[in-house]
Amino acid sequence: MLATYTFNSHYNPVNTLGNQLPSLRLLEGGKFNPAQYSPILVHEYGQIRLKFFRWGMVPGWSKDDGKQNQRLFAAAEHLFDHVAYRVPVRRKRCLIPADGFYVESGNVINKQTYKLSQPDNTTFCFAGIYDTWKKRDGSILHSFAMVTTPANESLNRFGLQMPFILPKNLENAWLNDHTSLSTISKILSQSLNPNLKMSQVQELKGTQEFNGLEQVAA
Repeated sequence: MLATYTFNSHYNPVNTLGNQLPSLRLLEGGKFNPAQYSPILVHEYGQIRLKFFRWGMVPGWSKDDGKQNQRLFAAAEHLFDHVAYRVPVRRKRCLIPADGFYVESGNVINKQTYKLSQPDNTTFCFAGIYDTWKKRDGSILHSFAMVTTPANESLNRFGLQMPFILPKNLENAWLNDHTSLSTISKILSQSLNPNLKMSQVQELKGTQEFNGLEQVAA
């Protein structure tokens, strides 16, 4: 399963969301980990806005942001039937901009990390859901979860689920809160097989070929 994700340092926007897309240049070179405040795009007051929410969604009904209630990932096949996801998938969907993500294989002694990205290194968006609610101390908790889908054959050695990377032509429909639930359901039911480049991460300087995989410095 995904351990962390990045947003590249040479942002070249591909805008499929109309002229409202905010600049993401301030995210350049970012690396985002679970439980951190990370960037998401939301549709709010008729505009697409960049927000920083905590990665690890806590449903509003729990009223407790303890670790046991945090959900880093939300399986697409359960979004409409799991009590924690029913409201967010209907009214609180978001996009999570990225240029790649890291996965790990092996055990603690022999662990290997890989970065997965688009073949041309362009940016993309994961599908996400979020929730917001007021804590007992009066502060507002803003948190999100990354939607996942069953891993395809090339990625199932890293886990049974993989991040749900939205095709460019579906980003607007996912983000728009006026999109019908039947359309959202159709998006979630798609069998996606993104063509991703896998790079083996090593403690090296520079980049070279290694056993058919691009080897990059950590």
